[in-house]
Amino acid sequence: MSFPPTQNVFDLRVQNGIAALFAEAEIALPSLDSPICPIADLLEQNAILHREEDDLTLRKISDTLLRRGGISSSLDVVGDDEKLSGFLYANRFGAAIWTQRNDPIGRRRFSAAHELGHLVLHWPIKLRESERQGTSEEAQFIEALRPVADSEQTKATIVYIEDAEEELPDTDTMEREADSFAAALLMPAPLVLEAQRNLCVLSENDCVLRLAALFLVSPETMRRRLTEIKG
Repeated sequence: MSFPPTQNVFDLRVQNGIAALFAEAEIALPSLDSPICPIADLLEQNAILHREEDDLTLRKISDTLLRRGGISSSLDVVGDDEKLSGFLYANRFGAAIWTQRNDPIGRRRFSAAHELGHLVLHWPIKLRESERQGTSEEAQFIEALRPVADSEQTKATIVYIEDAEEELPDTDTMEREADSFAAALLMPAPLVLEAQRNLCVLSENDCVLRLAALFLVSPETMRRRLTEIKG
């Protein structure tokens, strides 16, 4: 998980995407008085299914999508019973995001925001390309987030169905972009800097801990965000 410095056109895409999500949901943007991003409400009001599951596996995800009519056959992208920390599925009818209920809340929120970043930044490109090729009925965007040893980290595996991604960046770039989107959504730079100024009397470590609690993210995620913001 990394948050590379982002500027210019990409920054504008991220900020416009975030603003559109809040506008569509008719939810006020976070402020210093209310800094926690209402990620669950954003997903619900933008008609994105969001499920938290204990012991998340592909089998549980496939069963849910089959019951809801989102797919016609079980997904076959990772092992059925492999443990997952997050999952994204999108097709032309809608999108769904899963997170692992047993994970710390900061990680669950970041996983959901990361997947939302793919939906805002990358899925429209893939769908548009598939429409150009006349394959939109089969177009899908699937990502499985696998946990790794560090409880605040994930390993992502993006799986494409059909070849309709000529206009998309490479996988590593998309992962960095989704991380940057999640960071901007959960920890808006102006709010983080203002809150940090208000906490300047604290030690650096205590300041990070307070900021992480204020924005409901993990301390390590907040440390990376501060490093990114300060360039």
